[in-house]
Amino acid sequence: AGTAAAPKQQQAQGKKPAAGTAAAPKQQQAQDKKPAVQKSRPPALAPLPLLPLPPPQEIPAPLRKIRIVLFLTTHVTALHEAFLRKCWPHAVRNSALLMQVETVIFFAARKPSPDMLEAFVGKNVTVKVYRNPGYQPGSRLAMETATSQGWFAGYDWMIRVNPDVLILHNDAVL
Repeated sequence: AGTAAAPKQQQAQGKKPAAGTAAAPKQQQAQDKKPAVQKSRPPALAPLPLLPLPPPQEIPAPLRKIRIVLFLTTHVTALHEAFLRKCWPHAVRNSALLMQVETVIFFAARKPSPDMLEAFVGKNVTVKVYRNPGYQPGSRLAMETATSQGWFAGYDWMIRVNPDVLILHNDAVL
C-alpha cells in the first residue's frame, strides 16, 4: 500500500514517482496529457449497384472457328458468388474470347442460384455438383473428373478458372 500512496503524494507536489513505483493508469494519462482516442468502426459500405452492361465485343473471324469450353470450379464462397453476379457479366461482354465460349461447365460444391449464372445466358451451361474434399484436393478432383469423363472432348480450347479470376485482356491469348 505504501508504493501506491507514494506516487500520489509525489504527483501532488509536482514530482515524478520514484523508480520502481507505478502510477495508476488515470494518473499516468494525466501526466501524458494526451487526449483519449476512441476507436470507432468505419461505417458499413452500402452495396454497389450493378452497372449497365456494355455492348458486346466483336468476335474476330478466326476466333469464330474455335470451340471453347469454360470450366469454372468453386466451393461457392460469398466472394465467388459476388464475382459471378457482379463481375462476370461485364467480363463476358468485354471479351471476344469469353463471348466465343460455347459451353460452361460449372463444377461446384453446391448448386448455384440462377442469378449466379446470368453472365452465361445463351451458352450451354452444365452444372456438376460434387462433395468438396478440401482446397487442393478439390481442385485436383475437378480436373481428374473432367478429363477422365471426357468433358472437354471435341473442344479446341479449355479455359479453367475460379470465379474470382477474370480474363480482362485477352489479346495476348488470341
